[in-house]
Amino acid sequence: MKAFKSWKSIFNVMPMREGSSVKWTTEFEKQNDDVPDPVRYGEFLTTWTKNVDTYLLNI
Repeated sequence: MKAFKSWKSIFNVMPMREGSSVKWTTEFEKQNDDVPDPVRYGEFLTTWTKNVDTYLLNI
């Protein structure tokens, strides 16, 4: 995370008729323009959220 001046992740869960919907929002400021966008972090959050969903459906 040293490549970013600031980093904020927001996790919103919205109840639906059956289950819930999850929305991740990530706000960041790069140290400079050479720093790539944090695509891997988004992929990690997607995988993590799906794993939590699978776990919750099976308990």
